[in-house]
Amino acid sequence: MILPLHAGDWRHVSYLCVSPDSQEAVLVNSGQKIQFLLEELSHKDLSLKGIFLLSGNLSEAARAAELASRFRVEVWAHEDDLLDLNRLPSRGEIAGLCGVKSPMISHHLRTGGCVDIVGTSFKILRNSSGDRKGTLLVSEKEAFVGSLSPEDLLPRIPVGRNIFRTNAPPQVK
Repeated sequence: MILPLHAGDWRHVSYLCVSPDSQEAVLVNSGQKIQFLLEELSHKDLSLKGIFLLSGNLSEAARAAELASRFRVEVWAHEDDLLDLNRLPSRGEIAGLCGVKSPMISHHLRTGGCVDIVGTSFKILRNSSGDRKGTLLVSEKEAFVGSLSPEDLLPRIPVGRNIFRTNAPPQVK
């Protein structure tokens, strides 16, 4: 089951992928404030088991680092984002944020590979063109596409998938 999380602002959406057999969840995109995520996990009685980053975004990666440390969970990121993620402390200082930490990336995702998220197999794709770089996770029924626009997705996302973007309400087919 996929639960969208947003604090009233569809520009920053996170998703909890909840195991059908337990109360374990994996967070896809850590775009929400830490306190909001903690409250949602507690309210839904879920235990966080991992975090997927769809890009090297400064605020999302910093939140992932804090959540991973707090819950002692693993973080997945595409190998093409590793350089940006390793530069987080210096990028944070440039933005006026001291103490920003890079998340420890446990699993390096590779384009063309597959990854299991709470019982569903997702193929790993990558958009590397233009300003909108990001990782896409595509299964038989769903696609996590980060902040990519529809024109960035075609023809890579087959028709009939539920599209989960991190900057818009889900498009359920």
